Amino acid sequence: MRHLSLLSFLGLTLFSQVSPEPRVKSSSPRPKVNPTPALAMDSPLAPAVQAARGRDYETAAALLKKLDPATLVPSEARRWRLTAVDAAVRTGDLALLRRANASGEGLLFADARQILHAWELAQVKEYAAARAVLKKVSDPVHLDERSRRRYLALIAGIAQQEGDRKTERVYVAKLVDYVGSWKSETCQSCHENPEKYGDDVTSLDVKNLWIGKRFSAILAADGDAARVGQEARQQLGKAPGDEAARLRLAYALRAEGKEEQSNMELRKLEWAAFADRPFKRPDNDITFPGKLPLENQRPTEAFMPDNHIISAVDYLRAGQFSRCRQELATLAPYSQLTVRQRYRILATEARLAQLEGNRGAEKRALISLVALLQKSPTIAGPSITLDQSWWVARRQKALVHEFSSFTFTPGNTGLSNSDLTQYP
Repeated sequence: MRHLSLLSFLGLTLFSQVSPEPRVKSSSPRPKVNPTPALAMDSPLAPAVQAARGRDYETAAALLKKLDPATLVPSEARRWRLTAVDAAVRTGDLALLRRANASGEGLLFADARQILHAWELAQVKEYAAARAVLKKVSDPVHLDERSRRRYLALIAGIAQQEGDRKTERVYVAKLVDYVGSWKSETCQSCHENPEKYGDDVTSLDVKNLWIGKRFSAILAADGDAARVGQEARQQLGKAPGDEAARLRLAYALRAEGKEEQSNMELRKLEWAAFADRPFKRPDNDITFPGKLPLENQRPTEAFMPDNHIISAVDYLRAGQFSRCRQELATLAPYSQLTVRQRYRILATEARLAQLEGNRGAEKRALISLVALLQKSPTIAGPSITLDQSWWVARRQKALVHEFSSFTFTPGNTGLSNSDLTQYP
């Protein structure tokens, strides 16, 4: 990835201003809010969800089409989208799939998953491959907050491992600005601890945070900590509440060896953790990307085929068919893959062809899928009878192709009954 040419695209600046939203504090704890509460029995969505759970996706699709998600509460609207995607993929309903993905949520989810795939590669020193995966993220700016921070942190971590301090500096500086918005609603909606502290802002150990340590080390190595500190002071003169500028000043002072002055600046942040302050432990306090690389590495062959298949399905569900095909194309030749991987690929190809109305491609994928299972070695153990009720048989019948029931023994293929009946 050409990091520096990407900066203008991301809209990254070294000293962006952060204006946290005001928070109304509560003196008493409050319970956590379940973002996806159980669906009420009298919900207008309940019949469709129940039909989908019973694998009657035709009925589910028909019921979902009659509902307008804009009239539902947010948690139900999201459930409508997820159920609609399931029904659309399994019935080949392209119009419903497009409607379910109108918000772009599916694509954001698929791109966010690529960051985790890149992280796996970075953990085993496959840095060039990790950067190539990160290139697939189509719109880093509009990722959800957690995914965007992970994107920035992973690029910074890879740059550190490769000794690319120039790139690392830009991305670490952006992460420092993110930390400066800690008390905002955006951050606290994930990191507050309402069961213990109500609406109070939780604590963060900014003195020992890896982002701050790296920023100070980079400024010290580049020899411009004094300049960065002076620019931060000027910003604070204009906006005393700019906590990102406060962090930059503190870390710049530390880079100059002025540890006591650095701590004095950090203490001005009410949420900065120190031994003599009550520590309000945040929720979801997870360091990303963690240690790079891992000491006990595993070969990429152990996870990359499955990662490509997972991404192909993610993009299929998001209605991004060309990107689905791109992920599948990376998996050839199939002869080197397991039965389970090949089954999942063929099932995905069949669903994709059905959605696109490519009857010939769908028929070929289904025939190959059946042949794969029929040719699998017979292994002792529980078997599954695949008859006319199987989704593959129903699709072959719709394509005017004969299907004969047969018995399949999963054995050590890794295929489960759920794979056979529902995937993807």
